Amino acid sequence: MSDLIAFHTRHDANLVVAREGRIVLILELERLFNQRYFAYSLDPETFRQQLETTLDTVEQLTGTRSFDTCVLNWIPEVQQPVLREVVEARRFVETTHHRAHAAGAYHLSPFDECLIFSIDGGGNDGWFNIFEGRRGRVRLLERLDLNLGTPYRFLGNFIAEIRSRKGWEFLRGLDIAGKLMGLAAYGNPDPRLHAAARRALLNFRQPTDLRAFAEEVEIPFEIDVLQGQQGRDLAHNVQAAVEEILEELFRQHHTLSESRNVCLTGGVALNVIANSNLARKFPEHNFYVPANSNDCGIAFGTLLDLFPKLESRECAWDGLPLLDPHYAPRLREEFDHRPASPEDVVDALVQGQIVGLVQGRSEHGPRALGNRSFLALPGYPNIKDILNQKVKFREPYRPFAPLVSTADVDTYFDLPALSPYMSFAGVVREEHRQTLAGVTHADNTSRVQTLEQQDNPFVYQLLQIIKNRDIAPVLLNTSLNIRGRPIAARLEDAAEILRDTELDWLYYEGELFEKRTT
Repeated sequence: MSDLIAFHTRHDANLVVAREGRIVLILELERLFNQRYFAYSLDPETFRQQLETTLDTVEQLTGTRSFDTCVLNWIPEVQQPVLREVVEARRFVETTHHRAHAAGAYHLSPFDECLIFSIDGGGNDGWFNIFEGRRGRVRLLERLDLNLGTPYRFLGNFIAEIRSRKGWEFLRGLDIAGKLMGLAAYGNPDPRLHAAARRALLNFRQPTDLRAFAEEVEIPFEIDVLQGQQGRDLAHNVQAAVEEILEELFRQHHTLSESRNVCLTGGVALNVIANSNLARKFPEHNFYVPANSNDCGIAFGTLLDLFPKLESRECAWDGLPLLDPHYAPRLREEFDHRPASPEDVVDALVQGQIVGLVQGRSEHGPRALGNRSFLALPGYPNIKDILNQKVKFREPYRPFAPLVSTADVDTYFDLPALSPYMSFAGVVREEHRQTLAGVTHADNTSRVQTLEQQDNPFVYQLLQIIKNRDIAPVLLNTSLNIRGRPIAARLEDAAEILRDTELDWLYYEGELFEKRTT
């Protein structure tokens, strides 16, 4: 099979390269340019420079920068001529946004046949598309004229506690949705807010539509207008409204296919609470959410849509290799280091210390799964606050994820579906909430990551060692980055975190690194 490359250039920009029928590179551009949610510039000259840098990296990692086919997915018009000039390809093919979401989810899923709900805040083929996956292909069944993703995020602009920048965040502020979901657990039900949020979600067409919401709940149409509990109550009711709408729509449309298998994808599928609500309300269905359900998976899905015979093995732990393995001597020169076994890592964790972990390729997707992670024991006193204040530098209301083996998950969590990519939230069983305080959210839920040994042998071994010491075999797991930055793609990034935060240890290639004491 010919050499292929696929591009997505908007926010969460990414590309995928396939050679001889096998995907050999998944490159999320935020990792290369060290800018979270990276989008290529709309200025032609800047775009040209960014694209040249990208292709240099592609050549470095794959050995080629010329291709038989280049596939473009919803590329802005101003970027098209530059891309077609700079990328060496015999032919260019264009495809659509939601087909990529759907095909990626279908080919990564364990299902031969399934119903696919692709729900996003944008696309050149709508916002809410329902597909069927069958015989290696996806087929559009229905398109709903409903944009849930954008108004969910925009409503966060009213809440002072989750804002990250000044000004209305209509084009940026992609982190607001995740913050709103985390803050929702601290709010209270309010029928008036719920009804207004529901109408805002269902009737949204453009940002100024939110004026009607503001008038209905009698607040100014201004950013940061809701402080404290008022903002938390809005978050709670927006979240409840989107769950309610999704449940109603699934009930209306799941009969489009006879299959009881369901893929959820698109940016809205990052809403683990809504995913979990569906899985609990429809237990007769088997739900699957891919690791790359947001726009970082567009290039991957694009290639599998057009070339379904490509080898499409699990991609969650098959992202970018370290961009600077040559930095290792400098790491050893700057920091004290010693050989370390898995037992040594557990020794550090048991003492309440936080370990940064760098191994193998990076995760593909927005959530670290144990290759670029901070790890800690969730039962250590105040570990959540320590990690937030001294390492991650992020808001205190945002939850951390528990990582647990599939064999042990039912002991500690009431989980509606297996969750290898933190796609579903479980309720922490009451008898373990104190032990697992670091990963128990305000509503007693946890965004669980379930782990099989073959997925991540090293982390799985850590869990077994912890279990053998009669400690709950659950790890607090969060991404190896600091606030506002993408998951670390370079050893130099990891060294900066160890140097500039209060991280205790960095584990890399069988060694533990720490700051020099003299």
